[in-house]
Amino acid sequence: MALARSEAMDRLVAIPDKIYGREPQLAELQEACRWAALGSTELILLAGPPGVGKSSLVLQAFRRAISDRSWFAWGKFDVHSGNTPYGIWITCFRFLIRKMLTEPEEALVRWKTRLADTLGGGAAVLAEEIPELRLVIDGLAAPDPLPPKENQNRFEGAIRRFAQTFANARQPLVLFLDDLQWADRSSLQLLQTLIEDPEIQHVCVIGAYRDEEWIEHADLRELWLSGAATGYSVRLIRLDPLSLPDTHKFIADALKMPEGDGFPLAQLMYVKSVGNPLHLRQLLQTALDDGMIRFDPAEGRWRWDEQKLNGLPGIDGQIEYLAGKINKLPGSTSRLLAYAATAGASFTSRLVGAIGGMDETEVAVHFDHAVQAGLLFLRGEHGGAASYAFTHDRILQAAYSLLDAEERKRIHLAAGKHFLKVREEGGGSATFEIANHLNEAGDLLDNSLAECCLLMNEEAGRLAMKSADYETALRHFREALSRLTERDWRERHDFVFCL
Repeated sequence: MALARSEAMDRLVAIPDKIYGREPQLAELQEACRWAALGSTELILLAGPPGVGKSSLVLQAFRRAISDRSWFAWGKFDVHSGNTPYGIWITCFRFLIRKMLTEPEEALVRWKTRLADTLGGGAAVLAEEIPELRLVIDGLAAPDPLPPKENQNRFEGAIRRFAQTFANARQPLVLFLDDLQWADRSSLQLLQTLIEDPEIQHVCVIGAYRDEEWIEHADLRELWLSGAATGYSVRLIRLDPLSLPDTHKFIADALKMPEGDGFPLAQLMYVKSVGNPLHLRQLLQTALDDGMIRFDPAEGRWRWDEQKLNGLPGIDGQIEYLAGKINKLPGSTSRLLAYAATAGASFTSRLVGAIGGMDETEVAVHFDHAVQAGLLFLRGEHGGAASYAFTHDRILQAAYSLLDAEERKRIHLAAGKHFLKVREEGGGSATFEIANHLNEAGDLLDNSLAECCLLMNEEAGRLAMKSADYETALRHFREALSRLTERDWRERHDFVFCL
């Protein structure tokens, strides 16, 4: 049995990145990129339910097809960690700068000149949020302060000129903004100003979203889909669940079996997964791990237990199923994954170790189990610590569901304390992380931490104002106001007045 399962796992891992049944959608993405190369500004709205493969289509199939012919960058909105002001744009542009810094010296000199000429005074504005820009353009001073509206216009203008610098006919700029349903208003409005700017050409923006979950700021989506757009092209691409033939092809490829032999198994898995690629892969993995599907070396063919497969959970029980799978991980792995979920889609072993009172190398050992189970992937290093990310938002959601309300507050408190300690040791300000975690800790804050929470929200509000993200600024200022005590109102008049 162990040998059969080992062979089964080897067969499954052979096709981790293959995309099934998406040829028309991939062709339309490539067509939009070709139009962008000709000078068009393209907005692609990629819609579909969670787990249907939106991110995989763009990051695995599409990016691979255009990687040598475009400047590609992507970012992700994260409902769990709280979005920093214009965070997704800063992530994309930092990625572009880092990629540019790998260019040969002769090309890098040309880039420095081009950026300096195009950005002008906007370079100093962007360098406040993208410190890598100072590696390219020397001698950038702090930008002059402006009133809020003028500051916002200056920042958004600098963003547009930055995008224009990278966009050209030979290599159009392709930006992938994932999980638009969780986007903040400021980031969506910046997207609108970017695509409607008549001076910007050779740009393709792909926005993926869950249509049933996009409730806030949906007026912009309706504008884009109304057909009233001028100066840019809008394409709606909808991803539906896989068909039965696509599911059959996936099963046959995963198990390296003749397609004719796998149809009954494909039917069983299709009924349970309803063609959802994420759920299909997870169910197949479980069936192999638990011996419901096994390879018979004597007969050289696959066998499966139909009764046990029928007992697997359907798509409606996906979160509960994933939570159960997490709970089956060895040792403290499930508990550490739940802690990690409070940090959002990505996190470091150092943070999770601080929360759980565990050495980060021990955390990494536990997370190896989650990586092998396909629940996490190792991103590399961040600040000298191993950096991880959940392989899908549904897995993050399942891990987060393992904590009750009081546990969540306790974990957020521990995370906030960790970032405070890092800040005090000179390891970065982490203002938004501290403010967001302490806000979630609620009534667990003592007087000292309550004061810290007040100050961090005030600071976060000011930083958001500086970045012209007034929606985020208002949220933090309101949080700070809600934490003022009667004594504050009596004795800290100047501070209260500023708030």
